[in-house]
Amino acid sequence: MENAEFLKSISLFKDLDDTETRAVLALAKQRQLGKGEVLFDEGSAGNEFYLVKSGKVAIYKKVAGGKKRNLANLGIGAIIGELSLFDCSARSAMAEAAEESVLVVFEIGPFRECLEKLPAMAVKFQHQIILTLCSRVRDTNEKLNQSVLWGFKAQV
Repeated sequence: MENAEFLKSISLFKDLDDTETRAVLALAKQRQLGKGEVLFDEGSAGNEFYLVKSGKVAIYKKVAGGKKRNLANLGIGAIIGELSLFDCSARSAMAEAAEESVLVVFEIGPFRECLEKLPAMAVKFQHQIILTLCSRVRDTNEKLNQSVLWGFKAQV
């Protein structure tokens, strides 16, 4: 799949016009990960965000005893590390290739500069990212609800 076609297939970028798409593509780099290769660690600086072009990336949270708890498995079209666009906090989880993967990589600084230069694009992009984050909050709430119900049933 051509890079422009791939980008337009991602909800965050689907509303961009040709000029905006070219501006975003000019910032894009590609990175290959082997199975088990760590993309970033929990607590590391968030200087980039990623789109999964092929493969799968697992998101883990470190828990007691140094073990990892799987939070999500993200496949083609998923965005990873997008919170770094909005704050400078450390990564809240770790990301690791669950299989051979190809990622499209965007550095936060240049991407923010692009959004400042193209305000119409910024509005489109931010609208889509808000929808993505809302969906993730709803999914998390549902998982939490199921966890609470499971715990309650176990006590009865």
